[in-house]
Amino acid sequence: MNQKDKVHGEGNYEASKQYNEATKKFAQSGKVDPAAKAAAPRNPKEAKDLENAEQQGKRRAKEEDPELYESDDDDDVESIDEDADDEPGGSDSRP
Repeated sequence: MNQKDKVHGEGNYEASKQYNEATKKFAQSGKVDPAAKAAAPRNPKEAKDLENAEQQGKRRAKEEDPELYESDDDDDVESIDEDADDEPGGSDSRP
């Protein structure tokens, strides 16, 4: 395996580090509020279009696992992992 292959797989750690640094720099730059105002809908029709797009995306989204929020105990993590093995297709049974 060459060096290039080691930075990819489950994630590109260098790209993640660069993104996090750039995000932090932007957040501290004082440009967030002007950017948010510039991105706001310019008229009621655009606001409605954005709302419709959001609702359409939410209709296709799967619900989150309610067990994720029941407790912060480490024991719960094991029970969630055990439940995932019972599903057809392993722990990732997305279509």
